[in-house]
Amino acid sequence: MTVAIKVNKSTKVTMTTKKKSVATQNTTYSPLNIFMWDTPTTKVKKNERPINVLDKAPDEHDAKSIEQLVVEFENDALGKLAFDKLAKEKIARSFSKLPRYEEIKLRDLLSALSVQRPVSNRHIKNILETFDEKKIQYVNVLKIKFKGKFYYYIIDGQHTAITYGVFAKWGYFAPEVDPKNWQDVKIKCQVVEFNNFTFAREHFLGINGDDKLKLVAFDRWKNYVLAKRQDSPDDVTNDKYEDAFSQQTILESFGIIPVHERDDENKDKPGAFVRVDLLKELSEEEITWFCRVHQMNWDDRAVDSFEVLPMVSLRHKLKGTKSLDNAAVKEFVLTLGNIIKNIAGSPAKFRTLAETTYKEWHKTAYPGERVSSTPADVSLALLLQIYYAHGGKFNSVSKMFMDDYNEQGFTLFHALDQDLQDMITS
Repeated sequence: MTVAIKVNKSTKVTMTTKKKSVATQNTTYSPLNIFMWDTPTTKVKKNERPINVLDKAPDEHDAKSIEQLVVEFENDALGKLAFDKLAKEKIARSFSKLPRYEEIKLRDLLSALSVQRPVSNRHIKNILETFDEKKIQYVNVLKIKFKGKFYYYIIDGQHTAITYGVFAKWGYFAPEVDPKNWQDVKIKCQVVEFNNFTFAREHFLGINGDDKLKLVAFDRWKNYVLAKRQDSPDDVTNDKYEDAFSQQTILESFGIIPVHERDDENKDKPGAFVRVDLLKELSEEEITWFCRVHQMNWDDRAVDSFEVLPMVSLRHKLKGTKSLDNAAVKEFVLTLGNIIKNIAGSPAKFRTLAETTYKEWHKTAYPGERVSSTPADVSLALLLQIYYAHGGKFNSVSKMFMDDYNEQGFTLFHALDQDLQDMITS
């Protein structure tokens, strides 16, 4: 394809007198009405969906004995590898060297400022205002000897120790602790004795990340939902518990089941949803919207991130009614789903196509400039450009945001493979 190109030297933007496209990649597409999809969506049976681990009665708590878990690990392949590795290293392990628990007077404790985060008075204020004795944790202390004298350095938990002191000084621990002698309040500590601070730094990093599995969004979500569903089904609870449970109920009503991102057995099943973090700022109406769109178009697939924020963004861009019960809106949304099926096969693959297309578009629209990270609305912009390039007539949608992906007439659509463009416009 011959393209006439001239460069505006004052702006360094490539200007085209004709549509420009990326070079063909030796692919051939037959003419196809991408608005139509003749293959019916497979009806999904309940037992084909993910196991809903959050569908629990108030007294139905999951638990296993630690004894059983020890035996399971020992019999697992990873347990056997660990056994062999430890046997080869021949490093002694001692029960007597485990940390011991002590109560140490506040006046005898120092905060290791070079090891921990800076003290935050705002954090102390939050702890004081939301204090719950049942949740207080042990303070981690390094016992170290200098010039014949032992010193106790807090290496994790300084804010907890400060909270002890403030409550004692203000009289909240009276009569057990005399406010006049508040410095004598005993701090519950986990103590390790060592000869230098290297251990202290490693210990702090371990407590705050290296020695722990990452707390993913589902872990938090699970506790929020079950705090309402199991612990307080008949009472009004914390707002975040109420909101998470309400959102969970909406998802479940559409056969969408939140699952852990490491749940390999379930995360690819129809309706599986690993991105509960995307629900944080969404209203119940917005969640209901993307759930219905998924049910209409992709009920036999796991839920991809493309189906959440971009589809919610589409809802906001609709002019007039946003109801999927409206025939024109419903047909428009179904048509967009058919485009994705015909062009890419699935929302996840279309998202990948959009990311690749954006990079190609950016390199041509802004030659020599570093390609930025893919903006959140790129997938939706490309989808709508394809819709209108194929002759779509639905215009009750705001298109202003698409101008961000139109540089002197060169759009995301023009960055697609030429054969794919030809198929779409045929």
